[in-house]
Amino acid sequence: GLELSICYGIVRQHGGELWVESEPGNGATFHIRIPIVAQDGTTGAETQGTATVPTLTKHLLVVDDEPNIGNLLARPMETQNLTVDMAEGGVDAVNRLASMNYDCILLDLKMPGMSGKELFHQIEATDQKAAEKVIFITGDTSDENTHEFITGLNNPVVLKPFQLDDICRQVQRMLEAD
Repeated sequence: GLELSICYGIVRQHGGELWVESEPGNGATFHIRIPIVAQDGTTGAETQGTATVPTLTKHLLVVDDEPNIGNLLARPMETQNLTVDMAEGGVDAVNRLASMNYDCILLDLKMPGMSGKELFHQIEATDQKAAEKVIFITGDTSDENTHEFITGLNNPVVLKPFQLDDICRQVQRMLEAD
């Protein structure tokens, strides 16, 4: 289901292909082909004397109870000069938020223990500016409570299944607005 959709999106973003071979009673085999990109040929010795201009790094918190989804979300963000921290649930996120001011927070709504909605209300009660930096991720818009919650917000909402490009654009907009 969702995992296959996410894999397909990643493979396509890298110019690759994903296909399946299936025989009734024998299961299915999924194939992935991703092109190899040639390196630019520079070595560490060639670039040793160059100075780099420091850039301001933005900090992103990804809150998702599924580490695979968290890693999937974090990977493209790290290539965009973002420092990414991951929290595996609401309690972990509360601890991280207590010690760091984040420029953007990606928050899954459906998590065991402290839900994304509960975490958001806690953030909202303690730091309104941080609450404005939350981007919600959910696949449960058919639930009446979830639907009511997200429609009453000014925060962006990304629906599952999502394309990584959609999330990257939302994060970029959030960072540019800051």
